[in-house]
Amino acid sequence: MTHLEDRQKQSHAWYYCEKCGELYQAPFGNPDASLCNFCGVPIDSSDQVSPQLTYKEALPEKKESSSHGGERRKKRKRKKSYLLTKIVVGWTLVIAAITLGAKYMWRGPADEPKNAIAVVMNPLELTAQEEQFLQYNVQGTNECFNRFISSMTPEQSNGYTADSVVTAARMGRFYSHNPRIKIDAIKLKRLESSVVNFPESRGIVSLWQPENGEVFDAAFVKEGDTWLLDWDHYVRYSDYPLNFFRFAEGMVEGEFRLLARERLADENTQNDLINIEFYTPKPSTLNETTGDPLDLVIQRSSAEGKILTEAFARNKQQPIIFGVKLEKMPASEMIRVRVKLQRRENAAGVKSFKLAKVIACHWYSIDHLGFELPTDPAAEK
Repeated sequence: MTHLEDRQKQSHAWYYCEKCGELYQAPFGNPDASLCNFCGVPIDSSDQVSPQLTYKEALPEKKESSSHGGERRKKRKRKKSYLLTKIVVGWTLVIAAITLGAKYMWRGPADEPKNAIAVVMNPLELTAQEEQFLQYNVQGTNECFNRFISSMTPEQSNGYTADSVVTAARMGRFYSHNPRIKIDAIKLKRLESSVVNFPESRGIVSLWQPENGEVFDAAFVKEGDTWLLDWDHYVRYSDYPLNFFRFAEGMVEGEFRLLARERLADENTQNDLINIEFYTPKPSTLNETTGDPLDLVIQRSSAEGKILTEAFARNKQQPIIFGVKLEKMPASEMIRVRVKLQRRENAAGVKSFKLAKVIACHWYSIDHLGFELPTDPAAEK
């Protein structure tokens, strides 16, 4: 190196840039005339470093005010903070899992929800399909019933009944012995409804209550696109009033809708003879009776005896016929029946009565028992 080159080198000094933090060389003694070789910021003479120092010796101490250095410091802090957060959250989840697991493993019977069984086992809870069916059809039954009870004559009301041709003849006979039921449609309230799952179709039955009156039920079936009243069910149709049947002359046979009760049911469980009382249902009520009962003794092993025995047993368990679900229907020791009764009279004028047939264990206008009788093993052999 020549003497001139050495002089030129010593005439330059090291400078520190506040902007980018880099060292660079510039003419010694006149820093304000130069720019930083890296970022182009004017040189501040206060940052001049002795020209005799090497590059490494001239490196300044790290300043926190440097933008790049400050950014790196913030990143390090963020990384430490994020790591600490993950550790805290992780331990929280582990402790929560241990606590819940221990509670589940050591939970006793007393910790089970008290209403879980009641919700699952409620036999009167409507299914989603039943609720949808009622939603789309119950309005039609409401309109039918309102028009029926608002009709002024039996001929007018017959237009809102199912099987109207047959019903018209029955109406004439029935109203010759019984007064028409008068209900104010404006003051009538529908309490609840249920689907009736007949073997080959579906109907609707509703509970109704007039103002200051008794609760009663009315059933409806669909003919084509129209909902119509099951009139026989509504009036509890019988060919004769029971009292008239009991005291009339000669031999008579008729169909009756009655309420039946087993007398001394607990005492006669092992006896082949069962004592049945048949009552006339009171109009516009659910299970109230009127008049004196007709008392008959029936063999339990007979066809009618087996049907009634099964019907009374089912009534004690859950009185549901055709899947009807009415929560406001009160339980009763009586069962609804459709029966054929015969009356005979001998030469001395002594009358006797016989249960000729149990048609059904309900009042709907369908000739079906309402349930299937259990198979008799002895009969199969």
